[in-house]
Amino acid sequence: TNIYTGVPIIVNPYIDFIVVNGDDRYMIRCERKSVLERSVELAKLIHAGPNSGRKSDNHFQISNVDKNDFELIVRYMEKHFIPYRDHKHLLKILELADRFNVPDLIIYCIRELDLSISSATALDIFKALWFYQGIALTNQRQTVITTQETAQQLARRQSKAKAAAKQLAAQAAQANENGADGDGAQANLIPNP
Repeated sequence: TNIYTGVPIIVNPYIDFIVVNGDDRYMIRCERKSVLERSVELAKLIHAGPNSGRKSDNHFQISNVDKNDFELIVRYMEKHFIPYRDHKHLLKILELADRFNVPDLIIYCIRELDLSISSATALDIFKALWFYQGIALTNQRQTVITTQETAQQLARRQSKAKAAAKQLAAQAAQANENGADGDGAQANLIPNP
């Protein structure tokens, strides 16, 4: 039996994230609606029970994250824009966007990285994106060895193919020498003069 008291429950439109790094505490206030709409992991935290980093209805604790980068993510969810210093800073933001599952920000970061790619930034971006795909990078020496081994394997295959082609050509020449008629069994019975 639900009893209506006549007093509507008003949900605060703002929430506070308390970023904790050791003894350092930092509070970031943001719009509840933007976080619920744009971040899967933070929405789970908001909807979860009191034992999951939740301090109260409007206070949520976040650990092991840089407060400035986390604030950038929160501001992106509100304004759809994120200022960044360089490609390495954008890669750190991409890592946090992946951690808190903010799909719009992940797409934004990858698009910005794609637009800012140059010969100076390509290696850092390539390494980071390979890391996100779970592919282990090899060092330069391993790459050279692998390339040399691949070249050696290719040379072996080519020499085997040439030997097989020579053998087939020799068999065809022998068949032509013994006579093209019949199946070749009859030709072997008649000696050559």
